[in-house]
Amino acid sequence: MSSDENGDPFGVSYNEMRTVTQRIHVIAQVTTLFAVGCRLLPRNFYGLEKGFCIGLFLQSLILPAIGCLIAIAFELTTLDALSMIATAAAPVASYVSVLTYWAGGNAALSVLLTAMSTTLSIGLLPLWFFVYSSVWTNSVFITASPEDVAMYLSIIILPMGCGMIVRALVPKAAKYLAKFLSFAFLVETIVVTSMTAILHPTQLDADWRIWAAAFVLPVTAYLLGFLSAFIFRLSYEKCVAVSMAIGASNSNLIISTARRILEHPEFILKIPEMYSFFAPIQGIAWALFYNRFYYVNDKYPNLFGSEEYD
Repeated sequence: MSSDENGDPFGVSYNEMRTVTQRIHVIAQVTTLFAVGCRLLPRNFYGLEKGFCIGLFLQSLILPAIGCLIAIAFELTTLDALSMIATAAAPVASYVSVLTYWAGGNAALSVLLTAMSTTLSIGLLPLWFFVYSSVWTNSVFITASPEDVAMYLSIIILPMGCGMIVRALVPKAAKYLAKFLSFAFLVETIVVTSMTAILHPTQLDADWRIWAAAFVLPVTAYLLGFLSAFIFRLSYEKCVAVSMAIGASNSNLIISTARRILEHPEFILKIPEMYSFFAPIQGIAWALFYNRFYYVNDKYPNLFGSEEYD
């Protein structure tokens, strides 16, 4: 048992608080993905091939290498470097679609990138972790549990599908449901972040380099996603979707994997825990920024690619 598990904050046991946190997380994710589904129709998933390939290439091949470079640049210890690589190699976070929706981006593209990267993580997560962790050690190996992958896929697909059905049956009601229910993600970010800080107070006691590395990874990824999509002449909506997908990795998958396979997971969880704090907050900031500057796409129509072009 880690030091974080000693004591009962507010008279509630560690396991009870952890269970409540997990349930809040799942309920909020299901609610927000249902909300995004309320704004989608099957035809929204057509014509996304170019953006899908660019986003998947960046997330699956480039981002793990960036994680390795950040670990080297900040001279992280072996365990911290391993946790950085695992976080960078994780699939797209399920909350990305709601950030894309808020930003005025192509939510259908973000859904496809989330679902496919989650499916591929069964093979890609252990592959890239093995390749890049060898810079420090060959004694640690992680694999994504098929059960965890199936759970995250079900959280993505089922509520999204239900939302799309509601959109098809009652489009006016679906519009208002999407706006109202999407804020469940904001509530989750505040509540889960606070409860995580209570559950794992020692995770906050870290060297400045760990904090900096956990902050720099999502910043770099959000920028990389948008600029890469822009260079390849994607539309503004798809540039936003790629940016959001690359910027937010599913650190919860890394946390659950570490707890499942490592004897002392607390030693490798500092960066994923910090990243799970920075990535959604930065994502909200980027979503507001992209939404605010959407007028650039209207003012300079030739600056970005068109929907027909890509």
